[in-house]
Amino acid sequence: MSEDERIQKYEVEIARLDVLDGELDELLRKAPKYLYVGLLAPVVWYFKGLGWAFVELMVTAALFGTQTYLLRMRKSENRWNRAQLVQDVSRRRAELAAESRPQP
Repeated sequence: MSEDERIQKYEVEIARLDVLDGELDELLRKAPKYLYVGLLAPVVWYFKGLGWAFVELMVTAALFGTQTYLLRMRKSENRWNRAQLVQDVSRRRAELAAESRPQP
């Protein structure tokens, strides 16, 4: 694999990470909708009792918190990977440019 092909492969990966970042933003924007399940607590309380309503609220909060945490961690990881790829590409291009310059 030539250096140009490797750089092109990195650029494709950078573009993929940009798209994934947008998708994660969309999922994070939709995450609070899962809290609507907590509105069922009065129904659960009516049919099953206070204990089950409390459990339903705790499970709802735990699922929302876990989902939000995992999405933010994935987004942070993708940002870090993208920054490293951009840095590698720019460093390799600088190395190639220095190699192609005639030596005095």
